[in-house]
Amino acid sequence: MPENLESKQYTLEEAENEAELLKKKVDSGKAEDYKDAEEKTEEEYFKMLMDARELDAKNLSVNEVRASQWREILNNTPESKHKSLALKLIESGQGKYVTYYINDFKNLDQEVALKLIDARMSYYVIHNIGNFKNLNELVALKIFNEGTAKRDALFDVLDKFPDSVKSTILLKYIDGPITASRIVNRELYRFHNLDKHVLIKLMDLGKYENYEDELISKLDRFKGLDNEVALKFIEMPTSYGIRQLCRVLDKFHGLLDKTIALKLINNNKHILVWENFDKFQGISDDKEMQLSLITSRNLPAIEIMQNSDRFTKITHKEIALRLLDTYGETNDFIDKNITIFSFADDAFLDSVEKLNLKPSEFLLSEGIIGEKDELNESDFKKIYENLGTADARWKDEQNITGPFEQGAEYFGYQKMFEYLNRDGLSRHDGLHNFRRICEVAQSSGLPPQEFYNNILNQAQKDDSVYGQGTAHHKLNNLVDSINLDFEEIIKDGRQYPNIKKLQELLGDLDSPKKIFESWKNLKKYEEICELLQRKEILDQLQSLKKEGKEKLYAYVETLAFHPNISMEKVMEFWKEPERFLEIMDTHTPREVQNRKKPSNYVEFPHLDLTAEELVDALVEGDYDKLQVFKPMEIEYRIAESGTGKQKTNLPELIYQAVGKRSEGIAGEAKDPKKTFGKLTKLFKTRGIKLVDFLKSADIEKEFPKVSEFRNEIDEILMNEQFGMKSAKKETEQYRAKINLKSDPDGVVAGNDTACCMPFGSGKNNVYTFNPICSLFTVQRKTAEGQWRTVAQSVLTKNKDIKQNISELRDKLENTGVKMHEVVNEEILRGKKGVIVCDNIEVAQNFKSHSRMEETIKTIYTDFFQEYLQRFGDEDNLEKNKIPVGKGYTDALTGLPEIENTFIPEAPVGYSDNLHEKAYLLDIEKGEIDKKMIVGKKISIQEIKKIKQDEIKLPKGVSYLTFQDTLPVAYIEGKAYKENESLMEYL
Repeated sequence: MPENLESKQYTLEEAENEAELLKKKVDSGKAEDYKDAEEKTEEEYFKMLMDARELDAKNLSVNEVRASQWREILNNTPESKHKSLALKLIESGQGKYVTYYINDFKNLDQEVALKLIDARMSYYVIHNIGNFKNLNELVALKIFNEGTAKRDALFDVLDKFPDSVKSTILLKYIDGPITASRIVNRELYRFHNLDKHVLIKLMDLGKYENYEDELISKLDRFKGLDNEVALKFIEMPTSYGIRQLCRVLDKFHGLLDKTIALKLINNNKHILVWENFDKFQGISDDKEMQLSLITSRNLPAIEIMQNSDRFTKITHKEIALRLLDTYGETNDFIDKNITIFSFADDAFLDSVEKLNLKPSEFLLSEGIIGEKDELNESDFKKIYENLGTADARWKDEQNITGPFEQGAEYFGYQKMFEYLNRDGLSRHDGLHNFRRICEVAQSSGLPPQEFYNNILNQAQKDDSVYGQGTAHHKLNNLVDSINLDFEEIIKDGRQYPNIKKLQELLGDLDSPKKIFESWKNLKKYEEICELLQRKEILDQLQSLKKEGKEKLYAYVETLAFHPNISMEKVMEFWKEPERFLEIMDTHTPREVQNRKKPSNYVEFPHLDLTAEELVDALVEGDYDKLQVFKPMEIEYRIAESGTGKQKTNLPELIYQAVGKRSEGIAGEAKDPKKTFGKLTKLFKTRGIKLVDFLKSADIEKEFPKVSEFRNEIDEILMNEQFGMKSAKKETEQYRAKINLKSDPDGVVAGNDTACCMPFGSGKNNVYTFNPICSLFTVQRKTAEGQWRTVAQSVLTKNKDIKQNISELRDKLENTGVKMHEVVNEEILRGKKGVIVCDNIEVAQNFKSHSRMEETIKTIYTDFFQEYLQRFGDEDNLEKNKIPVGKGYTDALTGLPEIENTFIPEAPVGYSDNLHEKAYLLDIEKGEIDKKMIVGKKISIQEIKKIKQDEIKLPKGVSYLTFQDTLPVAYIEGKAYKENESLMEYL
C-alpha cells in the first residue's frame, strides 16, 4: 500500500477503492510505482477542480455548485498537495480560484504569495496575509513597490510579518511614505521586537518632529538596546537626552561602555550609574571613576559603604576616609558598622577601645597618634583639635566643642573622651549640657578628679535605661533639675518626718559631701528636690497621716509624686470629688459622656451616695469587690537578648556566686557561705535539693518548677549585703498585673504611656469607676528598683454579638434603630464573655527597646494564658482569644485580624476598639518564645465579693447588676419604642 495513503481523509471503503485504483495503474504500466501513481493523482485532483467549474444544476446557481464542489474536493485532497495545486492553478491562469477559496487551501507560503503578486493579485495576499506561512522580505518589498495604494494597505498588516521583515520594511516607510511622527504616535503600539536601527532612525528624526517623549514611553517595542542607542540619547541636544536616558536605563540589555557612565557622571547623574553599576563595562577597573562616584555627594553614602566591594581599585580605608571627608552623616554609620570594612581588625578595634574614641574619630586621628603605645594629655588635645577640622560632628560650637573645651579645662582632655565612651551615644547628647555639669561640679566642693570618679565615671559605667534614655541623658536632665543650695534642701526635707518616701530618700544625705559621694546618692538628691517642689501638698499629706486616713494618704501620695500628673487634678480628686467626677472628655461626645460619667452614681434617687463616699469606696477597696476581673500579678525575668536563654545559665550563675571548692574556685559573692545557705533553704522549701539541681544535665526537663521561683533565686544571688557585687545583667525584670480598682498604678497608667487617658480625664474616670473595666499594666524595674509602666491596656469583659461593631454603631447613631432591632436576643443570654484589650499603648521610652514587640507579645500571651487557666471557667470566659482594638495601638500591629463583633457588657463612653477589624491575640495557638521567660512568680490577691442581702427570689429571677446592661438596653428599646421619653438609659 502507498505510504501516504493513510493520511488521506477517506472512509474505509474509499481507501480500499483508492488503493485498488493505484494498483491498476502500476500493473498496467501507466505508473512506474505507487509513488508515481500518487503523483499522477495530483493531475486528477486538478482535473476534478477544473471540471467543477463546468458543473451546473437546476436548483442551484453555478457559483453555489462550484463552491460546494471545490470545498468538497479540497477537503478530500491531502494537505501536502494544496500548495502545488495552488501553484498549478496560478500558472494556468486560474489564480482567481485560489483567491476565492483561499481559506480552504492549506500550507500556503511565501512562494504562493509571490506567484499571486506576479499575477497582479497583491490585494488578495494583503487581505489574507494570515493564510501564508514564512513570509519573507521579498514578499513585502514586491508589494511595497507596487504603488501607493498597495503600500498603504501593506502597512496595515506589516505587524503580521516576521520580526526581521517588519524592521526592514518599517525603515523604508520612515524614509518616505509615512511620517515618523505617525508611526510613533499612532502605529508603534502594533509592533514588538523591532530592531534597534528603527529606534535610532526615529530618534534622528524626532529632534525635528518633537515626539521624543512618546517614543521613549514605547521603548519596550524595541529589542537590542545597547551602547549605540545609549550614545544616541547622549547626543541629543542640551541635557534632554541625558535626562531621558536616566528614565529608561533599566531597559538596556548587555554591558554599556564606561564612556556612557562617564557622560552620565559628568552630568551629575552619579546615582543612575550607581544604581546600574553592573550594566557598565570597565568601571570596576577605573579608579578615577570610582573616586568620582564616592566623592560626588550625589549618592547615598550608606549604600556606598554597604557595597564597598564594588570598588576593586580602592582600599576600604581609602573609601572610609573619602566618605568621611565628603559626607558628614557617614560618621555615625561607620561607627555602628565598622566591621564591614577589612581594615577593622582586632588591633584596630583594640586601639579604638583603648583610646575611648569612636572608630571614625580614630580613623581621622591615626596620623596624629602615629606609632605611640601610650598617649598623654597633650596627644588627646591634638586629637581633639584635629577632629574640630576633620570631623563634621565636631563643628558645633554651641552644643559640642564649647562644652567639651570647658570640661577639658576642668577634668582634662583624656578624661572627657573617657566619659563620652558609650555605644550609641552621640557627641551632641553627651555634651550639650556639660557646661551645667561643670557648674554643678564646682558647686559640689569636690576636687575635679574626685567629682569625676564619684559622679562622671560611675554614670559612664551605668548601663541602666532611664526615662530620659541612658545614664548620660539622665545626668544632663538631673543637673538642670536640682537645687544647688544643698544645705537648705536637706533642712527643708527634715520638716516632713511623716512623709515616708521623702525620709527614705534623705537617709544619710546629711551634708553636700554625702550627696556627691556617688552617682546613686546624687540621683536620690534629685528626687528630694522634685518632691520639695510640691510643698503645698506635702503639708496637706502630713495632715492626712495624722487623721489616720492611711489608704487615702497612700493613694494621694502616689498621684502627687508622679512626675506627669497635674497637681490641680490631684487636689480636685482629693478636695473637690464632686467636681472631679463631673469632668467631661474631649474625645467623647458630650451626650455619651453625660450618661457615663461617674457623677451619675451620686444622683440616683434614694441611693443617698455622696461624691466623697464614692471616692472613699474606690480608695478604701470597696470597689475592688465589684470589679469583674480578678486581680493577678506575675513578675517575669525576661532574657535581655539572644534566642531566649541567658548568656550564663542558672547553675553557672550559682557557681559564680558561691564558688567550686573541689576546683579551688572562689565565689564572687560578698559572703559565699551565706549565699549558699540561703539558696539551699529556698530550694528545700520547694522540695528540691540544691546539690541535685547543680549536678543536673538537663535542668529544664528534670526541674521545670525552678522557673517559678527564679526571681527569688536572683534576689539572693544579687543581694547587696551578701550576694555578688556586680552580677552581670542578663535579664530584665517585668511585672504584669490586672490592677485593683484601689491601686493607683492603674489610674496613672495613661500618664506613664503619654496617651489620651491621663489621670483627671473624663474617659479615665469612666474606666476607673465602671466595674466592667480594669487596667492591665506591664511595668519594668528600673536601675533604682522602681517599677515604671511600659505598656498598658484597658480591659473590658465583652459579648460577641455576631454583628460588626463599626456597622452597628453607625446604625444606632445615624438611623435611629434600637438594640432589639439589630441584635438577636439569644446572643445576650448565657454567652461566654470575651476579655478584650481596648488597645495596647506603649511608653515613649520603651518604643525604642530592641525587643519591644517580642517582650510585649510574650508577656501579654503568657499572662492571659495563666489568667484564663485559673479563672476562665469560673467567670464564663472564652479561653482561646483576646481581641485587641486597632485604634492608636502601638504594639502587636502585625497580629492577624478578625471581624470586630465584641461589645462591653457595660459599654464605656470612649473606646479605641470601634474599627471593622480587631487584632487577634491567639491565646491557645499563639506562637511565643517561652525561653524568653527565664523565671516568673505568680501572685493572686483574694478579694471578698460583696454579699447580697439574703432575699428569697423567685426561680429564674436574679439581682440586676452592671453586667446586665446590654439586656436592659435591649428590653428598654423594645418596651419603650412607642414612648422613648420614658427611657432612663440605665
